[in-house]
Amino acid sequence: NNATLRLLKYNSKNQLVGKRPEDISPAKQPDGRPTPYAFKEMVGLCVRNGHHAFEWTHLRSDGTPVPVETMFTVITIKGENHIHVIWRDITARKLAEAALRSSEEKYRSLVDSLPIGLYRYTPAPEERFMMVNKAMVKIHGSASMDELMALNVAALYADQKDREALWLELENKGFVAEKEVQLKRKNGSVFWGSISG
Repeated sequence: NNATLRLLKYNSKNQLVGKRPEDISPAKQPDGRPTPYAFKEMVGLCVRNGHHAFEWTHLRSDGTPVPVETMFTVITIKGENHIHVIWRDITARKLAEAALRSSEEKYRSLVDSLPIGLYRYTPAPEERFMMVNKAMVKIHGSASMDELMALNVAALYADQKDREALWLELENKGFVAEKEVQLKRKNGSVFWGSISG
């Protein structure tokens, strides 16, 4: 249809009629699979399930790739099964996802380069780590970020009354600034730390 012509930048339907999907796709899809193999797999899933949604990369007439969200649906016309195809251009979404990944990588790099311990965690009652930086892992004495993140935040405090007092202040003021409390390392040793957040 005309939307497909506009998406792939062809001037007429005659330029597309008769082309196979692999003729208007790169040799490999973004996941590294050869396009003919991946296409057969998508068709097989559609035939088995009656429909199948997936992401695909096509090529415009000028050779530039265009990512699309594709929906295959089996339809029956005069007793014969056909696959009805719907495409949706997801270029804007892919660009936004790439920008977000880049931003997250820059943030992570910045956080990991800081010499002070940083962490984010979920609110009470769970109080589970969402993020820790390398300095925090080193301060605590954990072997890895995963090891530290498996703990409850309460494990950092030598005295749970300090943790409760910090929570109360955070709830009342909306922040905590340079509160000195006794914290606990993995090996059980206690040290003084300054908490802000």
